[in-house]
Amino acid sequence: MQGAAVQARDIAGPVQQAEYIRNSPTYTAGGNMTVHTLRLTPKRVALVAVIVVAVLVAYMLGDNWYRIQTAVPNAEAQQNATKVVDSQGPPFTAQYLFDTKVPNLWTVALDRKLTPEELTGLEKIDGTDGQAVWNYLRPLGGRLINRAYHPPGLEEDGSVETFRLSLLSDRSTTLTIENISVSHVKCTPSTAVSLIEYPPHGNASVDGIGFNLRTPDKPLSQVNENGVVDHDYFAKHKIDLGAGATPGALLVTAVGEHGQSCSWDFTADYATADDQSTFTFDNHGKPLTLESAPDRPLQHILFGPFGRGPNNPMAWQDCAAPDASCG
Repeated sequence: MQGAAVQARDIAGPVQQAEYIRNSPTYTAGGNMTVHTLRLTPKRVALVAVIVVAVLVAYMLGDNWYRIQTAVPNAEAQQNATKVVDSQGPPFTAQYLFDTKVPNLWTVALDRKLTPEELTGLEKIDGTDGQAVWNYLRPLGGRLINRAYHPPGLEEDGSVETFRLSLLSDRSTTLTIENISVSHVKCTPSTAVSLIEYPPHGNASVDGIGFNLRTPDKPLSQVNENGVVDHDYFAKHKIDLGAGATPGALLVTAVGEHGQSCSWDFTADYATADDQSTFTFDNHGKPLTLESAPDRPLQHILFGPFGRGPNNPMAWQDCAAPDASCG
């Protein structure tokens, strides 16, 4: 019995010793690896919390300081980048809206005389139906000569055309158009040989701005139904574009030069926040054009009260013929 007790004590001794070693803060496992255990105490938890808070506060203060230090350079860099993007394209674009319908009072020009057979076909058409006349003459080489109503206050010289001009800009920054002028005017004699037309009966007026190609150096005039309001439209008007501004729209009336076919561009003076510049714009890569009919074409066919009979019915008459009587 005593031997058994000694043996049990000898066995229990190493086991208790191993448990003590494993429960100690540091012990060796496997002979090569030392395992450390750390007891969490209130002081240690508080210390860790203080360190974490200090790191977060330092990060926030540093980030705020960095933002403050880089705010101005970043804003300047953004502005410079915006300017670079804006400068890569045109300051604005121009869109034109022309009335393509045949007007009630129309003129068609050809660079040759109509043959007798073509005149016979024309006489079968009612001249008050301008679209029908145009459908017949266009395949023969005819072209419409614009004959809008002449605005009061502008010197009447040649043909008149009125169109809508819209100016648009996709720039992020604002620009202001301070003036628009007519530029690069070129005129050559009209090549029209034959005119076929329904002559006008009275005048009307057009609201908007106008100019005469014979005097392109004059400022664009503002006109309304009472005549010229201001001889210089841009003396009292500006057009702001860019930065989401509403497109600028103008109703433009161009008066041609008598007996001439003319072309022209527009040049705009505009200002940005940094400087002033000029920009020349045309009609999508082509100049704008306006043809005025010659005074004495070889063939001048009018539709009017030239019919034979007591009521002078409407009929076709070549007023350029030697024996013609067109009044």
